[in-house]
Amino acid sequence: MNISRALRIGSKINQATTGYILFSSAGKLAEDSGLVYDGTNLSIVAPTSDLHAATKKYVDDNATAVAGSDTEIQFNDGGVFGADSAFVWDNVNKRVGIGTSAPDEILTIGDGTEGITSKFKMQGFWNTLLRYGYIYISSNGWFQFEGGNSRGFRFNKELILDFDIKIEDGSQSIKYIANGSSFDIKQYYDGATDTFNWISASNNVNKIADLLSLKKSGEFGIGTTSPDTKLQVVGTTKLGEDTTNFTETESDGTVKFNGTATVWKDINLGAAQLSRPTSSQPDLVTFVDENGDDTLIQTYGFAIGEKIHGSFEMQHDYKEGSDFTPHVHWQGITAPTGTDNVQWRLTYTLMRDDATLDAVTTIDSPDTIFDTQYEGVRTDFAVVTGTNYLIGDQFLFTLERVASTGDAYAGDALIATVGIHVECDTCGSRNIILK
Repeated sequence: MNISRALRIGSKINQATTGYILFSSAGKLAEDSGLVYDGTNLSIVAPTSDLHAATKKYVDDNATAVAGSDTEIQFNDGGVFGADSAFVWDNVNKRVGIGTSAPDEILTIGDGTEGITSKFKMQGFWNTLLRYGYIYISSNGWFQFEGGNSRGFRFNKELILDFDIKIEDGSQSIKYIANGSSFDIKQYYDGATDTFNWISASNNVNKIADLLSLKKSGEFGIGTTSPDTKLQVVGTTKLGEDTTNFTETESDGTVKFNGTATVWKDINLGAAQLSRPTSSQPDLVTFVDENGDDTLIQTYGFAIGEKIHGSFEMQHDYKEGSDFTPHVHWQGITAPTGTDNVQWRLTYTLMRDDATLDAVTTIDSPDTIFDTQYEGVRTDFAVVTGTNYLIGDQFLFTLERVASTGDAYAGDALIATVGIHVECDTCGSRNIILK
């Protein structure tokens, strides 16, 4: 604004002819200005030039009397009042209409004309780019949110839905964002197989191996789109509390135990599987029950210096390389003289296909106390280091009763079985010769 002389109370402010205060389009006082001061009142009148008439925007006292109602202020798309207005204020009912001349709610958008969609558009700039989105009632009657070129919808608080959700196109993606990283999950319904599927869709690349499937009939699948049991997993699985102790199902279906998940079993041989040497052989005797009655079940009875021979294969469920414990189960049928003792000696070697035979190793058991007639007893040897032992290895041995360190038991020790306690990490092997 260009004021030719100072503004002060009591003075006139650039008053032009006929009492006008004039402003030009350049911000200066001008003869054709629409602002008029008559000495008493300040009012707005129509500009006189075409330029000002084309760009005018004003409201005067007569605006409320347009379009047939003195309770409405109406604007048409030309910026002047008219009955075909796109914006209506209903002063009686205190309603606003956009695109309708008869709003029936506080805010009514659209006049309900069939086939015409009234959209509410919101827009703003993000990272120097214009973003926008829509909320509207579509022409087919759906209340819709449309992203436009926006990033989507965000709820900073809880979203509570008290109604059923219908997903019409059958395929959506959910993105999870945390600490600058994101992960997408795509979910879709396969009508042909009646299966609902979830897929990892990071970087818009579907990963079938990450897929979860739930069939309407109740079967749940991981890594498969067509589960045929209540739970079917295709691929390696892991059940357990940490990275050390767990049960694993491998992709070919093999079950493997790791850490403390491994189990133990015995490889035992009875008297019928053991051979007696030509000399120093134990006698053939029978077990006796707690009443002293003969069971007629025959076995070998060992006096000191007597021995047997045997062999067995390291079974295919053996955890290769793990330690094992040789042991003997036996009974004494002669009454002890007090606290008597029995000791055993194990001489063994390992035979493997396509390899020469190892030299023998000899170990003695500790004394085993025998103080109750007809009692069953177990003698454990020291643990044997199983490093380099494999399934299919042949364990060849001689078992001999030797003199004990303490008072020796005078009666025979009747052998039930001899064998080893072994650790197992599978239910068997993957083929006939390899773990």
